[in-house]
Amino acid sequence: MRGGEAVKMEDMPLTFVRHRAPEQTYFTFAYSPVWDESGGVGGVLDVAFETTEQVEGRRLQEERERLHSELELERSRLSFVFQQASSFLAVQRGPEHVFELVNDAYHQLVGYREILGVPAREALPEVVAQGFPDLLDRVLRTGEPFIGREMPVVLARVRDAPLEERFVDFVYTPLTEADGTRSGIITHGYDVTEQVLARREVERLLKEAEREHSDAEAARKEAEFANRSKTEFLSAMSHELRTPLNAIGGYAELLEMGIHGPITAAQHTALRRITAGQQHLLTLIQDILSYARLEAGRLEFYPRPLLVSQLLSGVEPLILPQAEAKGIALSIEPCDVSLGLIADEERVRQICSTWRATPSSSPSPADGSP
Repeated sequence: MRGGEAVKMEDMPLTFVRHRAPEQTYFTFAYSPVWDESGGVGGVLDVAFETTEQVEGRRLQEERERLHSELELERSRLSFVFQQASSFLAVQRGPEHVFELVNDAYHQLVGYREILGVPAREALPEVVAQGFPDLLDRVLRTGEPFIGREMPVVLARVRDAPLEERFVDFVYTPLTEADGTRSGIITHGYDVTEQVLARREVERLLKEAEREHSDAEAARKEAEFANRSKTEFLSAMSHELRTPLNAIGGYAELLEMGIHGPITAAQHTALRRITAGQQHLLTLIQDILSYARLEAGRLEFYPRPLLVSQLLSGVEPLILPQAEAKGIALSIEPCDVSLGLIADEERVRQICSTWRATPSSSPSPADGSP
């Protein structure tokens, strides 16, 4: 103030004791010089007035603007999340359930129809007969949410397209205002059609697999029964065939022993051939039984020590007629009588009896050996 300049201080914070309690206040002060007769500053004029109400008003306005800005930001974020949510969402107001908000997933579910501001029964007429508006009425009336699991709904997914069945999981939740009144309903859910169809397909395949397994089991049992029947039949037939063949062998042996009188050399040779043929037929019968047992998985072996010389002498009558019929000379060279092997005698005879003599394209040796 020494220079004679006026000074002003606005909204100065001051604490006053009012009503016996400290109170924050604000004042604006204006200091002006008072000139004396000599032209100097003879005093100061102090003008003060309280601005507490104005300061508080500005602060409230700034707080309101800040909160409004934050609210708009949150609304923008919520709107983005609402629209981009993978689940379908909708807000319906009033007793007519007018669509107020719907997100992209809900639009896709209903075929991108223009439904904002339209009552539910008018926006989606095909669902009226399916009972969905009645569910909305009940939730709005009672305040109890409704939860639907894999509920079928028939909708037109594309404009002018035929109706299509979808499956949805959804919740109808009442929208309650601050005063407790119910003003609308929030719809939230998922289209689970693909999951339902995939599960049904898996169930169908499992049923088919069970049915095929049952058929296969029945076929296996039938095959086992057929094999048992075949084996039993062959066993019975082998017994019936062996009886007369054994009788033939017995009578041939008696004739060869001269029981019924002396026999000639030619008759002796014929009897040996009869005996060989009888043994060959017995071997064939045993082969058939062995094949039947092999198919049934019941083929058994009884290996024991055998002498090679005895085996060879035993199979010679079986293959000699075949060799002679082919015009092939057959001779078996003697071997060490002690030479032996471990084998199933019956299987060895079967192997030898299946030998088939085939004439060689090259000339036979001069000594007549094969």
